[in-house]
Amino acid sequence: MGPLKPVKTQVVLAFLLVLLILAVGTVQGKANDRINPLRFGKDRKAWQLTLNFSRYMDSLTVRTRDSTGLWEKEKKIDGTSYSLESSFELNEIIGFRGSFSYRTDSIKSEATNLWTGVKETSEETSGQFGGASFKIKVSIWENSEIKSHFLIPVLGGSAGAGFVWSRDPVMVFPKFAITGDGFDMNTGVSFVANSKIAITGQMSFSQEENGSVVGFGGGLVYRDGEYDGVQVSASLMRGDSTQVSVEIGLSYGQEKE
Repeated sequence: MGPLKPVKTQVVLAFLLVLLILAVGTVQGKANDRINPLRFGKDRKAWQLTLNFSRYMDSLTVRTRDSTGLWEKEKKIDGTSYSLESSFELNEIIGFRGSFSYRTDSIKSEATNLWTGVKETSEETSGQFGGASFKIKVSIWENSEIKSHFLIPVLGGSAGAGFVWSRDPVMVFPKFAITGDGFDMNTGVSFVANSKIAITGQMSFSQEENGSVVGFGGGLVYRDGEYDGVQVSASLMRGDSTQVSVEIGLSYGQEKE
């Protein structure tokens, strides 16, 4: 951990953060933009690439009424997501974050008329880019246990602010996001079992105009080197729909010369 930053630097960076919040209007605490569990809390001058592969299943059942009667519609989505994330620490204050993702969905829909028993089915497949972003990460304050930062979006994504609290062998990554029609709270926890293994957990709650979503998950990290390793995780999200997903992430990185 680095020493406390000079007071003047803290004041200037805090002032810039306030201006950024006022300009953007939406602040997100993005702990994952600051720390990768594969690093086990190490934040050195380094670069790292992470490739994620995720499989998810989403199901939704709703009832609607029209001139032909009362319908029960069930939609099932079988999807695959790929993403590539990168991080580069220029020095103790400035870093860069980049990412892009792609997803494919196979959607099956079945509608049943509860008055007549008539069934209608349909199936479609779609593929689309999930988005891309490039951000500048600026550390604003840190001590032996807490690191805080904010993110300035250059391409895509939104501005963010967050912090990481760590005390061996536990790390906690809280984040809070305010969206256009609600908010999102998420807390991640990592327990470092030994030099090779870490156990991760996550709980989330979001409130939007159409309702709320509660989620939780967990995973296992195996590290082979300071920045190389594998992470396997699973999660469950419950709201208007129920989504179950399993993800595998592969990371590779090196210390800067």
